[in-house]
Amino acid sequence: MKWTFRIGVFAFAFLQFSCSSALHSAKPGANPYEPRFAVTADPVSRTLTEARGGRWAISTQGRAATDAAAKVFAEGGNIIDAAVAASFTISVERPQSTGIGGGGFMLYRVTKSGETFAIDFRERAPIRAHERMFLNPDGSVMRNKSLVGIQASGVPGLVAGLSEIH
Repeated sequence: MKWTFRIGVFAFAFLQFSCSSALHSAKPGANPYEPRFAVTADPVSRTLTEARGGRWAISTQGRAATDAAAKVFAEGGNIIDAAVAASFTISVERPQSTGIGGGGFMLYRVTKSGETFAIDFRERAPIRAHERMFLNPDGSVMRNKSLVGIQASGVPGLVAGLSEIH
């Protein structure tokens, strides 16, 4: 069975990890890193790129994250193990976009049962946050207070979320 993945340039930038759990099992002795498919796209026309695979597909923003997930599969891990490995690796490869100081979300569908899970582990407001914390006593907005300073930060959720998922 062959699976085709079509990804536009913009969609590819936001797609961290895509895989089918039914396709991840590797044959003993097979090289899990082969064959590799180069993903190229014309930056002007934003034409679609197509890649095909028979077992699993991994799509990340960088080679190390993709390799981490592929290695997890090669060592007998499942799709969740690979997704967690890819996410932590992306945290190192692309800390400006994701990482242990941030959060995320995941939709996961179990093929056999048809059950779907939605896990939200985005950043949360600190416990002492309240609806008027960025307003003056007269109700006007305090300029930049929600953007700069200690009160502008959120409580990271990535590590707790990936632990929950795993």
